[in-house]
Amino acid sequence: MGMLLFAFTVFWGYISFSQYFLQWYANIPEETWFFVYRNTGTWFWYSIFLVVGHFFVPFLLLLTQPAKRTPWRICTAAGWVILMHFVDIYWIIMPNLQLQQSRHAGQAAATTGFHPHILDLLALIGVIGVLGHAFLWLFSRNSIFPARDPRLRESLSVTNWL
Repeated sequence: MGMLLFAFTVFWGYISFSQYFLQWYANIPEETWFFVYRNTGTWFWYSIFLVVGHFFVPFLLLLTQPAKRTPWRICTAAGWVILMHFVDIYWIIMPNLQLQQSRHAGQAAATTGFHPHILDLLALIGVIGVLGHAFLWLFSRNSIFPARDPRLRESLSVTNWL
């Protein structure tokens, strides 16, 4: 699990940098505004936090072999990566929403910035609650023990020599 978490962290860094590099190099105004708006004002620090927190922190946490074999480290890193996925989705959606709201209100785009709201946190808690409830409901309905497996006795006597 630790190796998969490490691989997906590196993959996220690769595709995120590739997107940024291609849009920066093409210099097409219809596409560059996405990063221009997110690299100005208070969104700049949010972008820095996203890069450091979503790539460098899990990368350094999971770089060593013992870290990938320790269950509490993997759980901590997995929780951190899930939190940073929420930060990533927030970074993708909220600047566009704030830009549209400022255009509707007739304000300049520079006056908007990172202004979290309590509903943002409540939305995250609500989604986690619904998914957690669905998981526990399905988990309670199905047995995790393979009672009808014809090779159950054989598999119980197998030992792993690692």
